[in-house]
Amino acid sequence: MGIYTSLENKWYDTLDVVNKHVSVYSITDPIDRIFPSFILFLIVLIVILVGTVFLFSGGIFGQGGAWSGEQNVELTIISEDSPVEGARVESIFTCKDGDKDISILSNAEGKVKFVSCAEQLGVSVNKSGYLSAEAMLTFPSDAVKTIELIKKANNQKQVMVDVVDLAGANISTAQLDLICVAQGKTERTQVHTNRLDNRQPSDGFVFETDGHCDTLNVEASADGYQKKMVEITPAQITKTITLENNLKKGTIIFTANSPLGLISGAKIQITDALVLFTQCQADRLHKKLKQEVILIRRTQKVLQLMILLLLKREEPKMFWYIFRI
Repeated sequence: MGIYTSLENKWYDTLDVVNKHVSVYSITDPIDRIFPSFILFLIVLIVILVGTVFLFSGGIFGQGGAWSGEQNVELTIISEDSPVEGARVESIFTCKDGDKDISILSNAEGKVKFVSCAEQLGVSVNKSGYLSAEAMLTFPSDAVKTIELIKKANNQKQVMVDVVDLAGANISTAQLDLICVAQGKTERTQVHTNRLDNRQPSDGFVFETDGHCDTLNVEASADGYQKKMVEITPAQITKTITLENNLKKGTIIFTANSPLGLISGAKIQITDALVLFTQCQADRLHKKLKQEVILIRRTQKVLQLMILLLLKREEPKMFWYIFRI
């Protein structure tokens, strides 16, 4: 209590000096009857100091404040506590005026600077000889962040996989799963990308493998397409997977008519102008031809069928029908 008593005495000595010029005891005496004015002074002083520090840190440094709509970002890429030069930092994010994408190389200090208009975004970091790294940034708390790259081991390699349709075009909605079988155990993981839901970037999927899998398969999938699984052999570093559209089925009922009425025994031949699908014989009792066909025109949503009616004692008649599926 020695320090407290000394400070309290100095407080009242100061009040004695001030009271000679300004009557302060008329204020402090009523307070002292209820609560020590010196302690009240300390509480007020602490509140003022804390409030000043809070306003200073929030207003000047910009940390912990609300999202302002734009953020200066500084990333430092390191490996084993040393800066990494030439690492490519990529990201895609959505702003009010549309999607933005960045692709920047780190400088000699391992730094990358850019402006984000998204409050949250994912970044990927790649450099030859290192494992890829990903990070999710939330602003303003992650405005300055360090991302570490790990050097590849000798048995590690980078694999690139493109998922395309029958025309060879990139399927932007495709996703890719890795299926690793090692020591009798199967592990499935999804390949991460910087796109929403880990969809395929324009230049395909890139992932790392360390060679510990006895068998490594990849399974590609996309809405409207059939899934496909292929094996990645130890020697492969690139792979193209072609997905086929989902097959659709439909039922077509044909009726052969003539001026005299329905004709029995008619035969139809269904083609898509190139390939014979099937042919069927009319039901002699019901005089209708019912055939379930698989609509396999994969590149369009319109199937054009040539229907050839082979009628007794009449010349064959050819019809073209377009079925929308």
